Amino acid sequence: MKAKESKNFLSSSFTDLMASLAVIFILLTVVFIKNSSERSKEGKKVVRSQLAGVLDKNNLPLVQDANDPLTMSVRVSESLLKFASGSAVLSDAGGQFMDQFFPALAAELCTEPMRSSID
Repeated sequence: MKAKESKNFLSSSFTDLMASLAVIFILLTVVFIKNSSERSKEGKKVVRSQLAGVLDKNNLPLVQDANDPLTMSVRVSESLLKFASGSAVLSDAGGQFMDQFFPALAAELCTEPMRSSID
């Protein structure tokens, strides 16, 4: 009879230990997710402030995606990137915009603080 009681005690102790480990694991996961989220928000602030100069110079707004708060996009006016009907040639204004804006944007995105903040 004592062997059976000892077996039940050992079983319940093991169950308590496993439940405690599961709770600790869940708490550590929550802390990790919260810290990752805060780092992502800080990275977004760095990106936004670094890109402000290039975007302001070209009168382009930086738009935040409503479905994903960590995603940002740049909206370019349709008039800048128009193609002639039935043609694959960009307008002169569009070509000039592409030649000026994208090298400046790429140069800014390749700076050291930006490389570690963007995906």
